[in-house]
Amino acid sequence: MELEILQKEHAVQESSKDSKEDRNNPWITASVKEDSRLQEIKDRIRLYVLISAIVWDKKFVENRKNCNVLYPQTT
Repeated sequence: MELEILQKEHAVQESSKDSKEDRNNPWITASVKEDSRLQEIKDRIRLYVLISAIVWDKKFVENRKNCNVLYPQTT
């Protein structure tokens, strides 16, 4: 049982050491920043497309209402 505890502690220390080395590696840090920036750009594009669709839909509905006033539909 004590051996298992020591092995787990050693594994945690190794994992911590690896993550510190990763943070000190400029290539990995730059890659994470680039991924984050890319995701931010994608999110902004999605938001722009969504807003554009809402604005276009609103204008389309308003134009349809105006057309119905000028040319009422008969059923």
